[in-house]
Amino acid sequence: MSHPNKPRIFVAQADGAVAIRIVGKANVAVSTVFRDVLAHLRSEEAGRIHLFLDACLLMDSTFLGTLAQQGVDHSTATGNPRPGRIVLVQPSARVLELIENLGVLDVFRIETEPPGIEFVFQPLETPTECDLREITRTSLEAHRTLMALNEENQARFEGVTELLEKELEGSEGPGGKGGAGR
Repeated sequence: MSHPNKPRIFVAQADGAVAIRIVGKANVAVSTVFRDVLAHLRSEEAGRIHLFLDACLLMDSTFLGTLAQQGVDHSTATGNPRPGRIVLVQPSARVLELIENLGVLDVFRIETEPPGIEFVFQPLETPTECDLREITRTSLEAHRTLMALNEENQARFEGVTELLEKELEGSEGPGGKGGAGR
């Protein structure tokens, strides 16, 4: 049974399309799982990915950076610089404002109405324990992506990335503690 405050991810496929629904606060805790799901879908050459955000209360910067990186990776892989592969469906005003404030809105296509496809969502099991080193690495990559996509994010996240880099160096270097036991 999942914790009531833990974000949940649901997936569905129908008519050649893929849908993911985020319920709760999309945050660092599910960023690695979300990244892996999107990477898998990209490797399977799934068509457009509909990300339902109607039940997403908020996104933290790690989750948003992870999402933006997946959008950028697809554009690079296909040579198509236009947004559209990842469609954000019914994002709340709060989530949309965050995406806009971090300057990555142009990576996505926004739809205010659900697509005309009947998706039957199934819960995606997320691990109960997290590899802290992997989460730190994912968070660093996400914040670097946000900084690369919008120069205003340099000042916002420079301290965060420095801290995350030091954290990784300490966990991977000689005498570092590693990801376990932290």
